[in-house]
Amino acid sequence: MSDHNLHKIENLDCDVLVIGSGAGGASVGNELVNAGYDVLMLEEGASIPFENAPETLSKSFNKMWRAGGLTLANGSSPVAYAEGSCVGGSTEINSAIFQRTPEELLEKWASKYSIENFSAGKLLPFYDQAARLVNASFTDGSLGLHSEILRKAGELKNWGVMPLERGQKKCVGTNHCSIGCPTGAKQSMSTSVLRQYTDNGGRLISHCRVERLIKSKTSVKSARARVKNKEGIYQTIKITAKYFFVCGGATQTPNLLLKSGYKAPVGSGFKLHPTIRILAEFDEKINAQRSRLPLYAITEFLPNFRIGGSIASLPTFGMFLAEDWEFRSHMMPSFSNMGMYYAMARGTGVGKIKSIPYSKHPYVSFQLSEEDWENLEVGLQSLAVCLFESGAKKIQPSIAGMDAWDSIDAMYSALSGGLPRKMCNLMTIHIFSSIGMGENPKISAANSYGKIWGSENLYVADASLIPEAPSVNPQASVMALALRVAKNFIEKNGK
Repeated sequence: MSDHNLHKIENLDCDVLVIGSGAGGASVGNELVNAGYDVLMLEEGASIPFENAPETLSKSFNKMWRAGGLTLANGSSPVAYAEGSCVGGSTEINSAIFQRTPEELLEKWASKYSIENFSAGKLLPFYDQAARLVNASFTDGSLGLHSEILRKAGELKNWGVMPLERGQKKCVGTNHCSIGCPTGAKQSMSTSVLRQYTDNGGRLISHCRVERLIKSKTSVKSARARVKNKEGIYQTIKITAKYFFVCGGATQTPNLLLKSGYKAPVGSGFKLHPTIRILAEFDEKINAQRSRLPLYAITEFLPNFRIGGSIASLPTFGMFLAEDWEFRSHMMPSFSNMGMYYAMARGTGVGKIKSIPYSKHPYVSFQLSEEDWENLEVGLQSLAVCLFESGAKKIQPSIAGMDAWDSIDAMYSALSGGLPRKMCNLMTIHIFSSIGMGENPKISAANSYGKIWGSENLYVADASLIPEAPSVNPQASVMALALRVAKNFIEKNGK
């Protein structure tokens, strides 16, 4: 993949400027290049070929994660969230799980937000195209005990259990998905779509952050960016284009638009999947660090909540214990017997993205709804019950000050007063909905095809378009919506 980093500072021009190289930016940029447009893509982070993938989580935090992994949605119960900041965006640090948004939610969104031509049937070709782009497929061979425990736990309860497709080619199970796949088997954007994009003539500049869009009353004229040249010096450049696609993700896209003078509902409606994790200890050795993350999900309770498994490695295990060392340090010797699992609520609460003057980082907030708390509690209880009935002898929830449970009765006793909301260490890797889409400009900043209301040439194509929390991993939906935006753009503007 070619990265056209600049040797000298110069102003640039193109037909289409794409800001961001994650699932949305890569997908829309590739489609527009294939249609004959001169496309320039900018990425604020570094380009890290899989051959140079970080060896440790701490190095990955510094090279590939936004703000070194220290990102937080503020609220009465804060939620830690993860975002990538490198070529390929968050697809470089996620697990490449490929799931389609449930049909009932798509129908609900189409009606609630007046989205044109929006249904499972209408989106099917875009989902299928996205699946081909990343070779979405089930994993061959043994998945390891970490996966099998979750599958058997769900089946023992006669709950719906679904195997998970991933974007992959010849995965060997290094368990390094979240720090950067060292083999290129994970089909992140940098190893799949962006390779096609640059092979077909698309330009990509890394270490280039757009600070502001320069606009008139009805259109964007240019973008002002800071770029690092070959000597490592950051300077300001101007990029002019006929069309602009902002694909910076759920926090950075609204942040840029707000800094550029666009107003609400930009940044409103931000949502995420609140997630609570547990460590489960078994008599037998799980050796979760030697296998992939669990590639099954308990889907019985969708769309309200989902039960799944997390990447378990010594660094993630240590971070879990460090959240509350006094109550969790005793579990350190049992690392090989541990599995890490979670309950993930759909997320019906509402948050907001606010731009902060003189800061490149926005203020991110999210307030869980009562429904979110109910789903987290029932999800956590359901997870604990099925694991205990499958042989777990001890379960430690990510709740500060709470001892590990050694039985179902102990779990119910500890949660008899409900989840202690101030003590829950919540997290998420799924964020979206800060722009929205539909034909009502009062509640959605973009129309049904990603075009920002009031602008003739400004579009959005990333996770911020997803109207509400999809209850499943969002990458497939991000790609499908971006492909849909690109198709409509090409049909309207031709080439």
